[in-house]
Order: sequence, then C-alpha cells, then structure tokens
Amino acid sequence: MERKNTVLNYLTEILLVLNLLGVLYLALRIAAREVPDNRELNLEIFEKQKKLSREMVVLKENLEVYHTVIVKEMHQWKEERQKLEKLVERSAKSQNVHHLFLNDRFEQIFDLQKQGLSVEQIAKKLDKGTGEVSFILELAKQTLKGEVIK
Repeated sequence: MERKNTVLNYLTEILLVLNLLGVLYLALRIAAREVPDNRELNLEIFEKQKKLSREMVVLKENLEVYHTVIVKEMHQWKEERQKLEKLVERSAKSQNVHHLFLNDRFEQIFDLQKQGLSVEQIAKKLDKGTGEVSFILELAKQTLKGEVIK
C-alpha cells in the first residue's frame, strides 16, 4: 500500500507539475500574443514620432527662412520710407522756397491785386507787361494749389 501511496503521490506531483507547465505555457502564449500587438503599437508610435520630428525640423527651417525674408523686407521698407520722407521734405522745402521767392520778388504785384486792381492797372502802375503780370499771378495761384510742374 505504501507503494501505491508513493506512486500516487508521484503521479499527483507529476500531474501538478504538468498542470503548472500547462498554465505557464498558456500564460506565455497570452503574453506572446500581447507583445506583438504592443510591439506593433510601439513601432507605430515610434514611426509617428519620427515623422513629427522631421516635420518640426522642416517647419523650424521654414520659419527661419520666413523670418529672414520678413526682416530683410522690413529693412528695405524702412529704407524706402526714409527716402520718401526725405523726398517729401525736400519737395516741401522747395515749394516753400519757391513760394517765398515768388512772394518776395513780386510782392508789389500781389499787394496791388489784394487792393483790387486789375491786371492792366497793375501792369501800368509797375511799368510791366500785362502778359508778365498775368503769368506771375497765375503761377502764384498754381503754386498755392500745388499744381506747379517741377
């Protein structure tokens, strides 16, 4: 009987070991199934991260190029604005000088016109031609309107 018990104990132990091996085998198979899925998911995530990294590098390069272009254009616009401001300033000075020159040189003609004298009367009083007086008055009128051709 003891032999029977010993054999039964061995058989029981063998069955338990086989059962344990079966459970381990099933656990490994389940784990093996999940690993490829995780690996595939990890690979997919890794590939997307690589793609995003490349796109970010390209985006950064593009931003640097655009920044350089914008800074260059802003510098050009600043230079053009300064040139235009100088041109406007010179033009304004020129018109003022021209206007002052007309006022000083032909002050008598303008004063007589303000008094209400006609072109003929002004020409006779200042001993000038009527064409000359008309021309001076017309030129002054155009200068005040800003229509003088330079």
